Amino acid sequence: MSIRNQAMLVNLTVHGWTPSKEDVTITSETNNSHNASSNAGRYIKRIIATQYTNPIAAAEKRIRVYVQQNTVPWDDFGFRALRSDLFFKFREGFDKAVSDYESTVNTFIKEYERIVNAQKAELGSMFKQSDYPDSSTVREKYGASITIRPIQESENFIVQATDEDAAYIKDKMEKDVMSSMQNALAEPWDRLYETISDVARKLALSPDVKEGVFTKKTTDKLAKLLDQLPLLNISGDPHLDELNEQAKSLLVAPADLRIFPESRKEAQITADDILKKMSGYLGNQVA
Repeated sequence: MSIRNQAMLVNLTVHGWTPSKEDVTITSETNNSHNASSNAGRYIKRIIATQYTNPIAAAEKRIRVYVQQNTVPWDDFGFRALRSDLFFKFREGFDKAVSDYESTVNTFIKEYERIVNAQKAELGSMFKQSDYPDSSTVREKYGASITIRPIQESENFIVQATDEDAAYIKDKMEKDVMSSMQNALAEPWDRLYETISDVARKLALSPDVKEGVFTKKTTDKLAKLLDQLPLLNISGDPHLDELNEQAKSLLVAPADLRIFPESRKEAQITADDILKKMSGYLGNQVA
């Protein structure tokens, strides 16, 4: 029997928090004390001592080791192959490792305020309360999951699985595919909206203030995005194509937008109109 009917692909994703931050004051003082330029170096301080984060790092490593030991390499993109009829056996071990990881993270979060206070002695005058996000924000930075992909059509590759296993695998696959599709379709809209919003914000201000200066960098950024949008528009959405064409009228020489009020006002109206149209489309790219 073909391996395509016996195996599935999984990809591990683990994300976390690196508790470090540049100290601009110390960086400046150090560079100045050595008569060095401001670009000579940066001082990156560890805002949480490793004794508190090492348990999380160890728990993360256990997840990675488990996946590596119970699967075989498949491609260069992080996907690894797993026998489909043993998926739930794999999942039991994986869930246990993730549960241990989550428990370790939760312990850290429970002690977070105490740990932050302990850093005052660790960092001395380098301690800044503003360096530390709140505990709920930190908790959201941690997580571990697997993405499932078939080697070929799902109805073929899960023939060795039980009905229960097959139902779980199919549901997981469909959710993963839909999530990937939604993200892919939303990406060009998000990028266009962000760029046009920046343009509109600048145009709404006076060209005499710093924030209202329309530079070549701004124009080049917009031009580059508009050139990329046809490639990013994988669904061939005609609404996005129309907005792309309309946005090209914003590619006006920055000097004209600084010197001629009529040109600036016309560009502002165009940018606002694009944003207004986009508000009716954003979030509706996938039926």
